[in-house]
Amino acid sequence: MEVIDKKIRFDLVNEGENIGYLNYAIRGTDIDAIFIYVDPSYRGTKAKNYLLDELMKLSDSTNKKLYCTCTFMKGWFNKNKPEYLVESQRS
Repeated sequence: MEVIDKKIRFDLVNEGENIGYLNYAIRGTDIDAIFIYVDPSYRGTKAKNYLLDELMKLSDSTNKKLYCTCTFMKGWFNKNKPEYLVESQRS
């Protein structure tokens, strides 16, 4: 699988087929994690982890924290990697 960064979203591609994406926006000192989607036939395969890993790499490389508009990503980061979230989003 390959992740392509289009600077407003990451596309997840498997054998030439786009199977998912993660929309984001850089807003001042934060990265807004807007939406994540993975094709239903790839759910349960950890395909979303490729996208979340790229988001964490972006956070690390820009030294910006995440503000998750997407409730799924907010919950995932609170459970798994809360250090990536802005303080106001941590549970």
